[in-house]
Amino acid sequence: ITANMEDSKSKAIRVTNRVLGGIVGLVIGAVTILTVFAVFKATADKIPAVIQYIEQSTICKFFYDLNPIGTAFASIFAKQ
Repeated sequence: ITANMEDSKSKAIRVTNRVLGGIVGLVIGAVTILTVFAVFKATADKIPAVIQYIEQSTICKFFYDLNPIGTAFASIFAKQ
């Protein structure tokens, strides 16, 4: 069904295909980044050098601090 969308003669279908593909790609990328930072947050005591680099970067620090996946990982895997 979706294989023929790119070759469609309808401009609306082609545009919709590209826009939705871009949105899905953006969501997958964001989830990947948040998951990587969640692993960093959960293992922060074992890899302090990585955390120092994250703290020095404004963008990385933003994703690291405001990461709901990281908060969940940290609460699950944190030492009791």
